[in-house]
Amino acid sequence: SIARMSLFLNYFTMMLLKECLVVQGQRQHVPTWLAVLPVTVILTRCVSLSWPAYHRVLSLSSKKVRDELVNQVTRMLACYRKHCAQATAHGGQMVMPQFLKVMPLFVNCLRKSKVLLEGPDAPIDERAYLRHVVMSMDIAETNVFFYPRLVPIHDLNGSQVSLPRAARCSRRWLSAKGVYLLEDGLSLLLWIGMDTPTEWIQNVFGLPSFSTVDCGVGALPVLDNALSRQIRSLIARVRKERPRFLKLLIVKQTGDAERQFQQYLVEDKNPSGGASYADFLSHIHISIQRSIK
Repeated sequence: SIARMSLFLNYFTMMLLKECLVVQGQRQHVPTWLAVLPVTVILTRCVSLSWPAYHRVLSLSSKKVRDELVNQVTRMLACYRKHCAQATAHGGQMVMPQFLKVMPLFVNCLRKSKVLLEGPDAPIDERAYLRHVVMSMDIAETNVFFYPRLVPIHDLNGSQVSLPRAARCSRRWLSAKGVYLLEDGLSLLLWIGMDTPTEWIQNVFGLPSFSTVDCGVGALPVLDNALSRQIRSLIARVRKERPRFLKLLIVKQTGDAERQFQQYLVEDKNPSGGASYADFLSHIHISIQRSIK
């Protein structure tokens, strides 16, 4: 069933690109409906890359599988650049259709996942477990696993009901004065900046200062104030969205557990060596230019 799904989605993507191919020597304008494809279609296409990759890692080296992923996204974008992009596009410009802009980001996250990127932080038994779990996830779970949800919670006022808008998974978006809740469907982490206001620490942890907060797996104390109730309610809400119970790991900026937190910042360079999103885009751009010459 995985093979059939992957085949269908590959065919579907190629049919989208076929709409833009050169006809009688004339470049065709990109159909407007390509720019408004449902997000679920785009994400389903991205997820379809993970299943074959995780299957092939049983018979090929992880490096070989990572290289195949790069070749797939390069061929797809090179085809678009050569046959579909506007004639006015500059030769050195990175050109991507709107409906495929998420593809390089997802592929880089997939390449840096513990299953495909060997390292001291990914023992073989954990990699085998994650492979098994991810291949049984649905689309929504898979997407949050590869691109975790990073939610700033330091500006909550005690009355907000909905989750704040998620931030991009990069240290550039972290503030030393902020507190962030991160989850990927399997893990739940609370990152506390070193300059977090003392009042926030007191209301949520019942402790006098940042330095007195203990790191590690734990639970927030039950305190009788609006902010404490709201933070605990948000954590309970996130847990309810997932089929597995998420233990809370408390992480302090510059603390011992921060390296573990950094592994989830998928747009940055991975501590085990995976490329940042910016570096990966640059690599893809160079590969596209070489392939169309």
